[in-house]
Amino acid sequence: KFSALIARGAIEPLITMARGKEGLLRLMSVDFLCIISAESRPRKYLCLSGAVEAFGLVLKQDVPKLYNSIKRRKAKVQNDDVMGDIIEESYSALLALANLLEPSSTSRSKRARSSLSEVPGSSSNMEVLRQTAESGGLEALLMLTTLPLPPLSPKIENSADTTTFDVSELGVESSRSLALLCPLLISDSASTAGLTHWAGDVLLALTNLLRRQTDGEERTGALREQHLDALRGLAYLAQYEPLRIRLVDG
Repeated sequence: KFSALIARGAIEPLITMARGKEGLLRLMSVDFLCIISAESRPRKYLCLSGAVEAFGLVLKQDVPKLYNSIKRRKAKVQNDDVMGDIIEESYSALLALANLLEPSSTSRSKRARSSLSEVPGSSSNMEVLRQTAESGGLEALLMLTTLPLPPLSPKIENSADTTTFDVSELGVESSRSLALLCPLLISDSASTAGLTHWAGDVLLALTNLLRRQTDGEERTGALREQHLDALRGLAYLAQYEPLRIRLVDG
């Protein structure tokens, strides 16, 4: 149980390893923290302990490598353990961010996707926003929405895990996380913390996402999920008058 992990001081070392050098220890730590984040009770503790900062740092380091690899059309790496680790690690970090932002009544397990719920502007959620922005994770989320999809949409299997990861799923999860952050970005707390300026960047990313088209049936479902999250996020941002004017003006 989570209470036992706290009593034994196991959470802080996991977060420290998740902040550490790229490798198997970091990958396993991020995966484990992602599993813990699916439970409602530990979410506030994880936020206050700096887990979100760790997830953001992971995304900041991993996403540019992944982006550049796919952009160079070197994504046919089914047997490349390093790229497989990067995709798995990024995916776990994205899921954990979404878990920590969702209401306590919503529980998500790894590789599951629930409907987007209204995100309350609690202190822990604002801490998620702050740590994500300051760690570079928010910038990585924006980059993921423009992730070039490899020609064959390869599924990369990690040798240490039977789970298979589709590169396109990272774009889906990044859109979800951005949508969950939208109501927080236009809150008074975000303004006080100097984070509201990110709302304009998120607005641009989500509107560009709506213009994105797919070239095959294989990705139609994933793109539809991204479009839905983009619309949900934009519905929140449109409540902020300066952004509403930008939307109307195109």
